[in-house]
Amino acid sequence: MIKPEKGFTLLELVISVALMAALALGGTAVCFQTIRVSDKTAANLTVVAQLENAAFWVGRDVLMADNIFTENLTPPNFIILAWIEHVYGSDQILHTVTYSFENIEGNICKLRRYHWTSDGVNTYTMVADHIYYNTDDPDNSTAASYINPALSLKLTSSYGNKMESRNYSLSRRSDFR
Repeated sequence: MIKPEKGFTLLELVISVALMAALALGGTAVCFQTIRVSDKTAANLTVVAQLENAAFWVGRDVLMADNIFTENLTPPNFIILAWIEHVYGSDQILHTVTYSFENIEGNICKLRRYHWTSDGVNTYTMVADHIYYNTDDPDNSTAASYINPALSLKLTSSYGNKMESRNYSLSRRSDFR
């Protein structure tokens, strides 16, 4: 009696190697696609978070402001807001908030908030990073203009290959005094 041979034929080996190569190629393509989508998603989340944070801070201060200045400011100042806080039983407290651009490199900068008060409580706050500011590109650049009672604010953020702009119309609170 002849014993059957044990093992794989050359054809079976070629087919199994081809199947493994196809699976490895497909797996590699999925990995690279996942990484690419993750990078795009991270860039998108970064620019949106920067825009929302900047709009929150500026909007918060515009609500309080008696005076808003956007024209004829000395660079790097961007927006100046001022108001008077009426404190029951004491003097008034003057507030000035200055938004300015810092560390401009390649038209990308940080938006910083400096809050000065007449009672000596002064603070610096980093409002947003990756802000696009380019005076030679008025269609895309971050910009502000004020026509009573609304501040028109265009914020643009750029990170990696992602650039996004948002337009805001921020109004002062009605005067209840």
